[in-house]
Amino acid sequence: MAWTTPRTWVSGELVSASIMNTHIRDNLNVIRANLADDSTTQVLKVLTQVSLSLANNATATIGNSSDLDGFLFITADEDNASAVIEMRGNAGVTVEALDPSALFSITAATGSSTNIYWSGTQYTVENKRGATRTYRMTFIGSVGG
Repeated sequence: MAWTTPRTWVSGELVSASIMNTHIRDNLNVIRANLADDSTTQVLKVLTQVSLSLANNATATIGNSSDLDGFLFITADEDNASAVIEMRGNAGVTVEALDPSALFSITAATGSSTNIYWSGTQYTVENKRGATRTYRMTFIGSVGG
């Protein structure tokens, strides 16, 4: 079975079982077949949501993080603010993909921010918001090799 380029849907279109099977079911089967839990293939990983309370100036490691390659969705409950941070695995790069509140940073020790950054050996979340914050985090991406 080969990947089928997903169709562009048209408003008012009648969707049939055949269309859904080709563009949804079959493509999901292709993805599943190409993800293996072995040493030569990265494994698609969707981690369950983690809740973490961090005191001001405290840090926490984000998983066994040198092999995380994907997106971290993070919410600071007390600030009612969320961001999406791209983590580029062993390259040690973080990219702020979305931060509408401007309360998150990818640089360590940035004041008045929640900082998600590469510390040289791991990805770290740091609370510099001035008081304890509760974070809800979900990682979507690959883990491993």
